[in-house]
Amino acid sequence: MHSTQRKISIPSNESIQYGTPTQREITKKRRVQKKRVALIQRLVFFAVISICSIGFLTVQLINQELAISKKEEQKVKLEQQKQELKEEEKQLKQEVKNLHDKEYIGEIARRDFYLSKPNETLFKVQEDNTSN
Repeated sequence: MHSTQRKISIPSNESIQYGTPTQREITKKRRVQKKRVALIQRLVFFAVISICSIGFLTVQLINQELAISKKEEQKVKLEQQKQELKEEEKQLKQEVKNLHDKEYIGEIARRDFYLSKPNETLFKVQEDNTSN
């Protein structure tokens, strides 16, 4: 049986040159460099995703603000229209109430149709519109 033996040679102090990196140091530096590169890539990726997300959310916020302002303008217009319709309704109710009053009907008949009560004489008088 053969036994395999390895020879390990330990360099003497004379053969080590200061200032030249050993293989381990080079490997270690490469690993650290790869880790840095990977870290930078991850940071850039997350920064891009964050910027895109913030941009998207900003656009959505602006669109919602515009929609809200349009709805508020529409609400104001509808409130004005509602108020006008309430006033018109009030006037129409008063007119209906007046049309049930015999005195008001008689006044309209005399004014618009020149009708008169018995033993009443109507005179049409023109007003002078010139002012001094």
